[in-house]
Amino acid sequence: MHTAIYNEQKEFMEVLKNLEGCPDSILLSSEVDKWFIQQSQLNAIHNFCLDKIEVFPGFSDTIGIGICLGSCTPQSTVVPSPPIDDEFGASLMQD
Repeated sequence: MHTAIYNEQKEFMEVLKNLEGCPDSILLSSEVDKWFIQQSQLNAIHNFCLDKIEVFPGFSDTIGIGICLGSCTPQSTVVPSPPIDDEFGASLMQD
């Protein structure tokens, strides 16, 4: 779980960095930043609890940050918007 938390924070930092360069994304960037701060606070609590669990006698899993096996981090975490199929959405895009 340490690894997942670490990777999540790393990916969100990349998203925030990508949003900084987009003047049209100021509101989105602000919301992502607020969410990231809240999530980071929650992750700090999780990490604290995980650290306590790791010192129990008999704990046999990886201690600290490891490597996520069977997963890959995308080069860019900015996901393009899906195409708009309905008439209302198409008319908005033309305006």
